Amino acid sequence: METATKPKVECDDKHIYRVDGVVKPGFTEMCKAIGFPDNPHWTEAGREEGTALSKWVLFLAKGNKASELPDERISGRVWGIRKFLTEHDLFFSGGETPLYNPALGYCVTPDLWGTLDGKPAVIEAKRGAKMKRHGLQTSAQALALAENGFHAERRFCLYLKNGDYALDEHDDQEDFECWRAIVAGYFAVEAYK
Repeated sequence: METATKPKVECDDKHIYRVDGVVKPGFTEMCKAIGFPDNPHWTEAGREEGTALSKWVLFLAKGNKASELPDERISGRVWGIRKFLTEHDLFFSGGETPLYNPALGYCVTPDLWGTLDGKPAVIEAKRGAKMKRHGLQTSAQALALAENGFHAERRFCLYLKNGDYALDEHDDQEDFECWRAIVAGYFAVEAYK
């Protein structure tokens, strides 16, 4: 009897996903392709800060203690991460790992997943303002996690502020249906280009 091997999922610095070497679409790529406008506040500097914050979220969620101070541009938000972790019970299961959803054909990289305050959850950390599409992102992540053996009962965005945070739960089940419709639309457009 053969055992199925798990595909190798990679995401490069340009945010291009490959599954066993084959390029696959990611969340942002799919949203752009079906017409979601870019956030007018996105900048290269903001992307760099977001990447640095994601590394800090992962580092601190694993229970690590920092021996150096974070870059001053993000230090206030790092204090927000620390505050979140002291005010909530997080059992870390994973994070910042590119995942493939073979059932729907896309990739995502959730910031964190594990048990949050007693329930399995996926958490996406953000350095900016709340956007309605963040619910689509956490639903895409929850579906990919389920295909990879982790069933998130709850979905959150962790909005990091200077020394503080806001934890926003995404509990609208319609997010899942809308995401599935976006995936179907994306692949329909790709098939008829």
